[in-house]
Amino acid sequence: LRDDTVFYQKGDPLRHDVIFYYGHTASFYVNKLIISKVITQRINPEFESIVAIGVDEMSWDDLNSKHYKWPKVSDVRIFRQKVKEMVVNLIKTLPLQIPIQWDNPFWIIMMGIEHTRIHLETSSVLIRQLPIGDVVPNRFGPIFRDKERNLTDISELKNKLPKNELITVPGGEVKL
Repeated sequence: LRDDTVFYQKGDPLRHDVIFYYGHTASFYVNKLIISKVITQRINPEFESIVAIGVDEMSWDDLNSKHYKWPKVSDVRIFRQKVKEMVVNLIKTLPLQIPIQWDNPFWIIMMGIEHTRIHLETSSVLIRQLPIGDVVPNRFGPIFRDKERNLTDISELKNKLPKNELITVPGGEVKL
C-alpha cells in the first residue's frame, strides 16, 4: 500500500476496511487459543474484539466504517508482532503428537496457519480493487534481482528467463 492511510479504505463495498484484515488473522490465533485454553491471557482484548468477525454479504452485516473505531496501523503492527512471538513460542514449546488431532493444541496452530493463507489470498483481491495509485510496487524491495547484472526491472529480465517447453514423457510405472 502507498502509505498507512490506505488501510482505512475498502477494496470492495461488501468488505471491511483493509485495516480489519490486517489485524484479523492475528486476532484469530488469540481468540482460538483462549477458547481452547492453550493460553489464558489476551494480548489486546480491544483489537481481538474489533477484528474478530468478518462480513458476509448478508443484509444484517454492518459495513459502515463510521460504526468502527479502527486502531492505528502502527498499533496493529505491534499487536501482530506480539501474536507472532507468542505463536512461535508455542510452536517451540508445546509437545507435538503426530497425528495432530482436533483436541491437540497444534490443531489450533495449524488452523491459524490455514486461516492466514486464506486471508492472504482474499486480501490480495481486495488490495487489487483499491485505486491504482494507492497500490505501489517494491515497498519491500525488489522482487527479483539479477545478481550478475544488478538488474531489478522485470521487463529487462523477461528475455533472460528460460522458456517453458512441453516434452514427451514415455508411459511407464512410477514408484515413490
